[in-house]
Amino acid sequence: MADGELGGGPARIALVDVETTGLSPERGDRVVEVAVAVYQGGARTTEFATLLNPERPIPYEVVRIHGITDEMVVQSPTFGEIAPRLAGLLTGTWFGAYNAQFDWGFLFNEFTRVGQAMPPMAGEFDVLELARLTMRGLPGYGLPAIARHLAINPLVGHRAMADVNTTAAVLLRLADQHPFGHDWEQLGKWLQAALPPNRIKPATMRLLKKSVTEHSPLRIWYQKRGAIDAEERVVVPRALVQLGRTVYLDAFCTLRNDGRRFLLTRIRKAEAAGEPAIQKN
Repeated sequence: MADGELGGGPARIALVDVETTGLSPERGDRVVEVAVAVYQGGARTTEFATLLNPERPIPYEVVRIHGITDEMVVQSPTFGEIAPRLAGLLTGTWFGAYNAQFDWGFLFNEFTRVGQAMPPMAGEFDVLELARLTMRGLPGYGLPAIARHLAINPLVGHRAMADVNTTAAVLLRLADQHPFGHDWEQLGKWLQAALPPNRIKPATMRLLKKSVTEHSPLRIWYQKRGAIDAEERVVVPRALVQLGRTVYLDAFCTLRNDGRRFLLTRIRKAEAAGEPAIQKN
């Protein structure tokens, strides 16, 4: 199947990993390396990996983690230069990763920066969640720990293709324990059904939909991962984006003066400009 072709044949899963300049695309962190391996059934059909010039310095403390330096990426392509190739690989696939929200969030931000939408995909497939559901009660679920638990020798960590290869070995081993095996469509749907859906107050959802339709400013209080308090922002919603059972608000953020995506379950409060607050669980 050619890159980007939709429909026909068994479902494909694209296993993705990114290395970055930090942990927060909302604060301007960028991708410095991306790797993708596409599987149809149990066979790898396509792979792609490249360093990327993030157009900003890579902090020393991050270099200590993945070993990617400014000198290594200075002659590398920017994300915009490889975006068409990457979009072709992802189109029509299940988006798979270990802790998929992290990788999806960074790619969403990178595509937004270059004026492109995320390519249409079948859904999100989080291998971390599959491990949690398949092997309950373990003391930890980091990728190296799960690999060792499955008698897989984890490859060198914190490089994109190495982590993709380890994730692939874990996924294939876990899939062998399920009746759907390497049928990524059925296993993906089973995984989505097994995870709790987003819990969004009806009044908040009505407000979001109204704001998207009218492109009217919205004040939200957004709690980022690991933060104790929610941060107030004024945004102009553009769309509600659903990937699997995860829903995001795609909006222009006046605080960052740029497009951002917000996980709906992290919006603690929302109100239309000048109106009383609507609380959200």
